[in-house]
Amino acid sequence: LLIEQLRPFMDSVEAVLYTSATPRLRDWELRTSSGAVFHSAVPAPFDALFPEICPTAEIVLVESDADWAKAAGKWVYLEAKMAFSPADTSVRKEKLYDKAVEHGAAGFIFSLPTPPGTWRAVVPVDKPFAQIEQKYVNGARPIQSFVVDAEDGARLKSAIERGEKVSARISYSTNTNYDGANVVTAMKGQGRMRIALLAHLDSFFSGANDDASGLAVMVGLAQRLHTLLESTRTAHFDFIALGGHHNSAERIRDLLAKRPDRFADTDAFILLEHLDCQPGAEGAAAGWPTPLNDFRTAYVGPDGWPEAETALPELVRETGLMTKAPQVLRQCIADLFVVCGRAKVFCLISAPPYYHTDHDTLDKLSRVGLENAVEFHMRRLRATGAIAPEFGK
Repeated sequence: LLIEQLRPFMDSVEAVLYTSATPRLRDWELRTSSGAVFHSAVPAPFDALFPEICPTAEIVLVESDADWAKAAGKWVYLEAKMAFSPADTSVRKEKLYDKAVEHGAAGFIFSLPTPPGTWRAVVPVDKPFAQIEQKYVNGARPIQSFVVDAEDGARLKSAIERGEKVSARISYSTNTNYDGANVVTAMKGQGRMRIALLAHLDSFFSGANDDASGLAVMVGLAQRLHTLLESTRTAHFDFIALGGHHNSAERIRDLLAKRPDRFADTDAFILLEHLDCQPGAEGAAAGWPTPLNDFRTAYVGPDGWPEAETALPELVRETGLMTKAPQVLRQCIADLFVVCGRAKVFCLISAPPYYHTDHDTLDKLSRVGLENAVEFHMRRLRATGAIAPEFGK
C-alpha cells in the first residue's frame, strides 16, 4: 500500500526484503491461586525471551527499599510511578526489574496509573529499544515480567492482602523466522546534499500516533516535494519506511548492511515519528494536560544541528505544531541510534499517555495535526538548505 502511495512522486521505489530471526510470543497468562485472570497483563519488555515456566509463588508488595528483603522466591508487585508517559516510568529509571533479579524474586509485576478500563501496554523496563542488548544476551531474561493496568493492579493488591499465590505461563511460536520488507524510494535534487527521511511500523501495537502518523507525513512530504522543480530541491531525498524498529533497531541495521554504498554519503537522517498527539475523549475524562503536542522533545544528535536548532522555536509556532518551543537534547533516539555520529540526525517526538498501548487509536490523530507536521518539515528542510530559500512554503 505504501509503495502505491509513494510511486507517483518518486524516481524509484524498491522493497528490500529481509528475514528476521527472533522468538515471538504466542500467548501468555497471569493468574492468582483463586483463579482470577489478569487480562491487561503483557510481558515487559515484549521482545524479551522469558522462561516459559514459572513456579507458583506468593506475591509480595514492594513500596520501599526495605521491602526488597522479602522478595526472594516470591513474585514482586509494585506500582510504577509515571509522570506523563509509559515510556518514562520509575521501573525504567530505577532499573527495578534488575533489582528483582538481584534479590532472587520468582517473577516481577508492575502496574501503570492508567485511566479506568482495560489498558494493554508494551513498555520498556530498562534502556532504549534501539540499543543492542548487552546485559541479557539475546534478550534472554532470567525471570518473567508483566505490566498490568491500574484496575488489575488494584486486584493484585487485594490478592496480596488475602495471601494468595500467583502463577504465569508464556509460550513462544515454534517459527522464529519472519519475512518482511523495508520500502526505499528516491527523489532527485540538485547539489551534493543527501537526506534520508525515516518512518516505521512499530512492531507491537503499530498505533495511530506510533507510527501511522509518521507514514502519513512521509507520503505528504513526498507529494509536496514532488511539486517543486528539481532545480529547487537542493538535496537528494531518500524515503525509508522500515518494517519495524524494535529488536535493537534490527530493520534499519539490516537495510544499511544490504545497501552500504547507497547510504554511505547520507548527510542527515530525519525520523518522522509520533507526529500528532490528540487526547481523544478519554484524555479529557482522565485530565491529561493539553495540548499533548506541546510535550515534544527535539533530538539533534550529540554534535547538534545548528540550523535546525535555531529555526525550531519559530517553526513550531508558525506551523501550529506546538504553542511553545520544544526541549532540545543533543542525543539520539530510536532508529537514529544506529546512524548517530556518522551523519546529522533530527527527530521531534513525544510519547503521550497512550504511547505503546492499545489505546493509540485513530481518534488520537487529526487531519490538521498531520498537515501541520508536513508544513513544519517542509519549512525545516528549507531552513537547513535542502530546499531553495524561496520555496517550501
